[in-house]
Amino acid sequence: MFYNVASLIVLGFAIEKRVGWGMFLSVWLLAGASGTLYSTLFVPEPWNTGTGSSQAILGIAGFGVVLTTIAKNYRFLIVALIFTLLPAFALDFIFAHYPKPGHILGLLVGMLVGVFYINRLTKSSSKDRSFPLVK
Repeated sequence: MFYNVASLIVLGFAIEKRVGWGMFLSVWLLAGASGTLYSTLFVPEPWNTGTGSSQAILGIAGFGVVLTTIAKNYRFLIVALIFTLLPAFALDFIFAHYPKPGHILGLLVGMLVGVFYINRLTKSSSKDRSFPLVK
């Protein structure tokens, strides 16, 4: 639980200031809910108890992975992603011997939302030449 809180603080600092709290919360809820639902319904015991927190954090990390393709000054974002992703999947391999499906789904949902977000930004930037993600 401590690691989830630390990851949330680091990722929150790296991502929320770039995209705003509304988008951050949307990714958190979508990734967390989908990962938890999948884990609860389809993963065999004892790994079927999805808490939502780690799935949501990996969703935020997936969103961050996509953001690195367009963000300037993204060095801290890369460090935050490494801080989150490497230990999370290392723990999965140590204890479950495979990446937990809810974690994978949360990561993929975050990446998918990130692709839609960037697509929306690039369309709006081509119309008015304002690109709010670049700092």
